[in-house]
Amino acid sequence: MYGDCFVGIGFYEGAIGSVIFEIIIFKVLSRMSILQNGVSTIEIYISYTSCFNLQQFVSSLEATHARIIEIESNKLPTLRDGEERIYNTQFIIQLDKEIDHDELVSSLKKTLGVLTVLQF
Repeated sequence: MYGDCFVGIGFYEGAIGSVIFEIIIFKVLSRMSILQNGVSTIEIYISYTSCFNLQQFVSSLEATHARIIEIESNKLPTLRDGEERIYNTQFIIQLDKEIDHDELVSSLKKTLGVLTVLQF
């Protein structure tokens, strides 16, 4: 008879403890979003030929105080002899508020050797 009561109390304690834990986590996360106010993240996918200088692009991003969070690059196999090799790179970039996303993407599209630019 009393054993059923004690099991039920444990479930209530667990529920109350998890609610308190969630409240603390949400308070901490809201403070972190205040710290990142004015900072935006952009994900860019670029496919390009060997004419595009990836190192120069990364250096120009770092010069504008953009922070590259993640970069993943690979090359596609050539389909026919004499055809240029195509490379793919995906960036996750943290930009300052002053840098316009659309301006960055349009300048990339106009760059020599760039075939495709997608923004997510």
